[in-house]
Amino acid sequence: MRVSKPPSKPVTIFLQNMANSDQRKNVNDLQIINILKSKTKKHEAARDYYQEGFADWNYHLTGKTLDNEKVRIVLIDDSNLMLIITVINLDDE
Repeated sequence: MRVSKPPSKPVTIFLQNMANSDQRKNVNDLQIINILKSKTKKHEAARDYYQEGFADWNYHLTGKTLDNEKVRIVLIDDSNLMLIITVINLDDE
């Protein structure tokens, strides 16, 4: 796994297909950012995988919203950007 120094001001980008996802029910952008900043989020390393076409790793994190809903976030994190690929509300599955 690649370890890199985080940018001084990280930029988070929410991809368009993620914004319209039915799996994201009741999870807004602010809740996602709060989970990413949370010290209680968990990295699901067993679910991570490398994307050949993009030359990047997809990382899986789980955390809880302020409403105590369990959420999985899939993202790509490189030295300049954090791309949110999908958000899944695990309590709605």
